[in-house]
Amino acid sequence: MSLLVVTGLSKRFGGLWAVKDLGFELAAGHILGIIGPNGAGKTSLFNLLTGFLPADSGSVRLAGTELLGRRTHAIARLGLARTFQLARPFAGLTVLESLLLPLGLPGRCTGATEQRGQAGVLLETLGLSHKADTPSEALNQGELRLLDIGRALACGPRLLLLDEPFSGLGMQAVARVAQCLRERREAGDTTLIIEHRLRELMPLIDRALVLNFGARLAEGTPQAIAGNVQVIEAYLGRRGVLA
Repeated sequence: MSLLVVTGLSKRFGGLWAVKDLGFELAAGHILGIIGPNGAGKTSLFNLLTGFLPADSGSVRLAGTELLGRRTHAIARLGLARTFQLARPFAGLTVLESLLLPLGLPGRCTGATEQRGQAGVLLETLGLSHKADTPSEALNQGELRLLDIGRALACGPRLLLLDEPFSGLGMQAVARVAQCLRERREAGDTTLIIEHRLRELMPLIDRALVLNFGARLAEGTPQAIAGNVQVIEAYLGRRGVLA
């Protein structure tokens, strides 16, 4: 069953299509990768899904509920959480406090003990336990990215949107994030990922959606996309990049 259904989604900035008549579905418990060159419309798509941009037309339904026209906080309450290309700290909060904040949202944890327990699990999962009491402003960009992922996970989303989660991460950190996402999938949770590091992305996802100039170029399994000559030659530049 599809958790997310996008139909005829469009957004223009003057004469430029950011997203053009885009449609796709994402089944519950699956991981979908969004790939394509810079300027293809990937982050604009995330901004439309999460209410940061108003759509010109189309429909976005999460478990049957229309998202378009809703404010960002209302969309978040429906079970959608996201990260951003540029991860930013919560000023004045430590790493631990940055996770306790979303864990304290209504419906997340029953009390302080459970909050701290869940925060500890996230810190261990993402390899940030040794940074728990560090001011978040003191983290490097890779550590901030991990914290951004942790904050989104702390919201307990039905649908998690990750914008370039592997950017700036070493292989050990990438492996930690990938394992966390696999465990989410095994638990029936759903993830949508924008990523340029295709060698790390493709073994993780169930399907890939390729965008160019805001429109869909191709969609299919990682194996099908890896063998798509049009995708390889026109948008990935050389053979073997998906291998």
